[in-house]
Amino acid sequence: MANNIFKLVLGKLFSLSETREQAALDLAAEMRYAQSPGLRGAGEMLGRDVPRLPGKLYLLVDVSGSMQDAMAQRGDVRYLDLAALFAAATLKRNSAAEVVAYSDEVIECTLGREDVMGNAQKLANLEGGGTKCVTPLKALNKRWARGDLVVYISDNQGRPNAATLAEWDRFKSRNKRAKLACIDIQPRVGVQGNEREDVLCLSGFGAEQFDRVVRFAEGRLEPAYSAA
Repeated sequence: MANNIFKLVLGKLFSLSETREQAALDLAAEMRYAQSPGLRGAGEMLGRDVPRLPGKLYLLVDVSGSMQDAMAQRGDVRYLDLAALFAAATLKRNSAAEVVAYSDEVIECTLGREDVMGNAQKLANLEGGGTKCVTPLKALNKRWARGDLVVYISDNQGRPNAATLAEWDRFKSRNKRAKLACIDIQPRVGVQGNEREDVLCLSGFGAEQFDRVVRFAEGRLEPAYSAA
């Protein structure tokens, strides 16, 4: 049962269909099952449907107040729960990945690499205030971080503004081939497409989005991509 969590998410949760609320309720039941006592190995299965991404990867996870909102009116799974679960599974799947939690500042959170559900719970328990997306990039630049791909996971707050793009240019000055992907996990219409050749914005949180991020990182996504 536990290994169906990502299949649920990838298959229908963010499809903008009438099944979305029921999918969120089903996901809530799956997550409670996976986190129940005696299922320490359940998290091991979650990484199987998560993409393997090339090179050094930074996952910038928004833990601000708006991420505490429930994904469905009758459900108790929040956007942060989903973002945390995805980030933890990606951390296990990609040995060169690093997770940076932020709201209006970077929030320290020590994560291992093997315990998917434990890491997801740590991230989901973080409480932030407002959203200042330039903050994690500033932190990476402050330590002269090297990387190939930076991925924002936010709720329509991660779309790059002038300040964020300025910090991104600083990051690019050290990492000439790096790319930036910004995922809005709330499904919206009309917010997808390339900001520029090295910056991609996506709306929704499904298999198509994961595939586009992988193709974008590998240089296989058409530059003129935009959502139909």
